[in-house]
Amino acid sequence: MGGVKVSSRGNQDLLRKGLNLAEALSDAAKEVGGTGGGHDIAAGAFIPVSQMNEFLKILDFKMASK
Repeated sequence: MGGVKVSSRGNQDLLRKGLNLAEALSDAAKEVGGTGGGHDIAAGAFIPVSQMNEFLKILDFKMASK
């Protein structure tokens, strides 16, 4: 079973709207058995490949609610 590396970058407009990529990626990764973190404007995660679709659903929900 392999893993997937995820990398994300934001911009100042998203930060002003309340987006924190480190928090979003970390929380979503933990929910699927992975790890994540970084900074509010740039973050990453490592997740099990079998959980990629679930991770994306969780992350999408977290980001859409901001």
